Amino acid sequence: MLESKEEILKALKEIDKWEKDQKGLWIWERIGRIPFRLLDKATPAFIQKKISVMLDELGHYLQSGGKYLTNKKMVLQKLNKLTGTSLESIEDIRRLPLADMKEVCLQLMSARKTAAALQGATTGFGGVFTLAADIPVLLGLSLKTL
Repeated sequence: MLESKEEILKALKEIDKWEKDQKGLWIWERIGRIPFRLLDKATPAFIQKKISVMLDELGHYLQSGGKYLTNKKMVLQKLNKLTGTSLESIEDIRRLPLADMKEVCLQLMSARKTAAALQGATTGFGGVFTLAADIPVLLGLSLKTL
């Protein structure tokens, strides 16, 4: 059974509230940005442009590369297990209630938080010695999407 219009509007209000809560910066975040502002003032403009181009290319890679690492089969299996349905494609998910989609999303977030915490612990433990192996793993974790 799909949600009513009122339930969807309520969910949208929750999302809007969350987005508004994310806009405010804590004092520690503001203080943490001071060194970067000073670095911006000390760095010549041509170097900043080169860095900007490199970051744009990296961002493009992350945005386009993520579509290749999305595990659609695993998402469909989780949804099928939770709902008892037999979804064949990502388009079939539209038929599911929002609550089911949210539950699977929360399960995936929990699993990925655990994986990220473990990866962070190994980075901290190995330090510089495991950095060469950690960078590709971090990129792989960052590219995983729902």
